[in-house]
Amino acid sequence: MTVYHVREQHYAPSLRMTSHAHAAPSMGILLQGSLRESTRRRSEVALPLSVSFMGADISHVDEFGPSGATLLQVHFHDIDSDFENAGRRLQDWTWTHGGTAAKEFLRLAFAVRRASDPQLTEQLVVDILAAGIAEDPARGVVPAWLVDVREMIDDSYGWPRVADLAAMARVHRVYLARQFRRFYGCSVSDYIRRRRVQSAALHLGSSNTLSETAHACGFHDHAHMCRSFRRESAMSPSEFRRLTDQLRSEQTQLSRRNSAGEIL
Repeated sequence: MTVYHVREQHYAPSLRMTSHAHAAPSMGILLQGSLRESTRRRSEVALPLSVSFMGADISHVDEFGPSGATLLQVHFHDIDSDFENAGRRLQDWTWTHGGTAAKEFLRLAFAVRRASDPQLTEQLVVDILAAGIAEDPARGVVPAWLVDVREMIDDSYGWPRVADLAAMARVHRVYLARQFRRFYGCSVSDYIRRRRVQSAALHLGSSNTLSETAHACGFHDHAHMCRSFRRESAMSPSEFRRLTDQLRSEQTQLSRRNSAGEIL
């Protein structure tokens, strides 16, 4: 029988965790805040709805953003044959940004918070792994020009055209599309939409209106953001804001209790 435990973990603003490793493989979703996670080979910037898969004993450094972070994590202690197909997903270190695995992880987040049936929790864990396997990108060194393309998308405002990205990288747009899907597990347009939705999810923690958030994150209008957000997370922006508001409230209460305990 596969043995695992699910926990919600809060991290303090601007916290930096020096190089460390975990004895068991794990996967997690960033629910709020931001972080940069680095190994010896590369680093990833995670925003809300980013999903991680990490094998055991992989050394990494975590640097959390100015508002801290909340992650829902699943730690595996023993994996039976029902989970064997997880394969490389629980042996290597990968991040995906949005996608089906994020949707399934959000369902798990709600199930855990509602103390749902353990059988439902296990099925959701299986569904997350299945989604992660389906979106598993190629291994190997990502071409430098392709890394530059992804950084252009991450840094851009609005919705860059594939043809323009290909021209900047000096490759044919069909070749760009093939290589992007190979190494990042999704199409260029899907990645652009997912990153815009993640940016919106991060901004939803502010006091901005939904229309202001849509404009700040490059959406055409409020309706465009809502359609994209629901497509990527199966939730509306308002529903996601309620979830993160609840997380922040719980984190504030926990900090106050800890402070009171220290004083006493």
